[in-house]
Amino acid sequence: MAASHGKDCMTHRCQSHLDASEPIRPLVNPKRAMRIGNWNVRTLYSSGNVAQAAREMSRRDIDIMGMSETHWTGQGKMQLRDGETMVCSGREDSIHREGVGILMSKDAAACQMEWTRLSERIIQARFYSRNIKLTIIHIYAPTEEAEEQVKEEFYTRLQELLDTKNQHDMLIITGDMNVKVGDQNWDFERVMGKHGLRVRNDNGEKLCQICDLNELVITGTFSAQNHPQGNMDFTRWKDEEPDRPCSGQQEG
Repeated sequence: MAASHGKDCMTHRCQSHLDASEPIRPLVNPKRAMRIGNWNVRTLYSSGNVAQAAREMSRRDIDIMGMSETHWTGQGKMQLRDGETMVCSGREDSIHREGVGILMSKDAAACQMEWTRLSERIIQARFYSRNIKLTIIHIYAPTEEAEEQVKEEFYTRLQELLDTKNQHDMLIITGDMNVKVGDQNWDFERVMGKHGLRVRNDNGEKLCQICDLNELVITGTFSAQNHPQGNMDFTRWKDEEPDRPCSGQQEG
């Protein structure tokens, strides 16, 4: 499978897609917890890889899974045989690197309202729920060794997207951040706990700063649970209670 490559796919660097039909049910309800995952798949370019990812998502009972390094080009939306749906955003040339996507179960896909591609590193989807809408942004950040200009461009685009997000939505960001935030939260007590890994690097500092600016909490740092370095979920904090984050489901 390849992403859609129609003539209208590449007309704008940032492009939003509204679903033609109204969502048929709310995404969450009091009787069932929603599970959100995050997976660096290394590649989905080989035939059958996306179906394998969907089977793994179903096995782990995950509703929505952000995916990094798909290596697909262009952008598109596809429905799999068993009803899962994936939206994806890749490079605008023919080079099969980077690439991000959001894979949804059949039930979650029925709640999707719209999705937006920003670049081969950033994609967003918005979901209907009865009391509050949910915005999920999935990102694949440049590595620590990347050129500073590349990193600055990435965080600038991410901030531009956060600036235009519906302020009434619940916001969850997943992704492979390629960071080390460390286990010391001085100056960032509202952003992170004390269960990060190693010593904070430059990418970690950038992440903490953008979270602080946008009132986001790095949820994985509030638990001693071991998780793959650099793969994190973070969400907007509510009121003045950073000790009670809305923890995203970690999957790697």
